[in-house]
Formats: sequence, C-alpha cells, structure tokens
Amino acid sequence: MPRRADVPGIALATAIGAITIVLCETLPPSPVVSDILIALALGALVLNTPLRRVFRLALPSAEREPDRYAAGLRFTGKWVLRLAIILMGLKVQTKVFGVGALALVGGALLVTLPSAFFVAHAIGAALGVRRPMADLLASGTMICGASAVNATAPVAGARREEQGVAIGVVFLFSMVALVAFRPIAAALHLDASFAGIWSGLAVNDLSSAIAVGKQMGGVGGEMATAA
Repeated sequence: MPRRADVPGIALATAIGAITIVLCETLPPSPVVSDILIALALGALVLNTPLRRVFRLALPSAEREPDRYAAGLRFTGKWVLRLAIILMGLKVQTKVFGVGALALVGGALLVTLPSAFFVAHAIGAALGVRRPMADLLASGTMICGASAVNATAPVAGARREEQGVAIGVVFLFSMVALVAFRPIAAALHLDASFAGIWSGLAVNDLSSAIAVGKQMGGVGGEMATAA
C-alpha cells in the first residue's frame, strides 16, 4: 500500500495521465501520435525544461531519494504498473484468442526465437563483440528484456558493464518500438488484433509490449498481453 511519502509522486503521475487523456480527447486522431507517446512527451517536458524547477524535480542521480516525488514515482512504476498489467490480462477472453491466433503465435515463436539468437551472434561476431555480450543481447531481444539479461548474465560469464549495456540496448529497442510500430502497422493496414500480436511477440519488455499494443487500438493491447 502507498505511504504518505508516496503521495506527491503518485499525484504527479496521475496529473500527467489526466492531462494526456484530455489532450487525446481534444486532438484529432493520428496514426503516429498516441496517448502513450503524449504521456511520455509530457513527462520528458516536465523533467527537462524550466518546469522542473517549478515542481522542484531533481534529475536522476545515484541518490535514492533526490526529491519528494521519487518514492511515489517508484511506487507507480512498480506496483501501479503491475496492477495495470494484471487488469489488462484479466480482460483477455479465451474466445478472442482462437486456434488461428494460437497457431500464429506458436509458429512465430518457433521461427523468431532461434532467428534472433543466430542473427545477434552473427552481427556480434562481425563487429567483434564478446560472446557473452552477444548472449545477453540475444536473450534480452528474444525473451523478455532486462529480466532475461539479468538471468543470462551469470550463466554466460558476462561482465557487469556488458550487462548494463545490454539492458540499455533492449530498453532503447522498446523506445524505438513505441515510436515506430504504430505508423508501420497503419501503413501496412494491419488489423488491431494482428498488430497487437506483433507487438506482444516483437517488443522485449512486458510493460513496453503492452504499451505498444495499446497504441494499436481495439483489442491491440489485450492481444499484446496474451501474446
């Protein structure tokens, strides 16, 4: 449960979310701009402009509690986000996920998992990247982002700095997907259901995959969650 120290950060996140919803209701619909991108842009705007001094926000640092919002933002990023993912999962209906969708997901996994592994190692070998680093990038890309990197690191014998770089890379991939996947899906006229499955299979981190799928509209977020 949130504590009193968490209230300012939760309130700030809620305010940004509320402003995002108002803007989305006001602005004309766009295949490029989504509610999630608007929320990310607002958060970056508050942190990286003079608004930071107005709200007395501190830039990220080694200090665990750099400002009064840190505890609440951490609570939001951890517990509220997890609750949202669980609620999204509860919305998935088995009748939506038919035999065709299950076969598509299974077939795509059978192809993409080994393909991602071999492609990562082929590129790593061409660029002179150490084998453990290639293992981390492959696992982070083909399984589930930072969690897979952290689980693979001790087995692969990776260095701490390689682990940090690999985590940074998979989150960079997620940011690229947040910006690029929706316009690509619109250009290809992908159905929201298939766009959601694509998001769920192709984006590394669970929360990022759901965020990308949610941008596809309709059942996109639910299908990304299930995939």
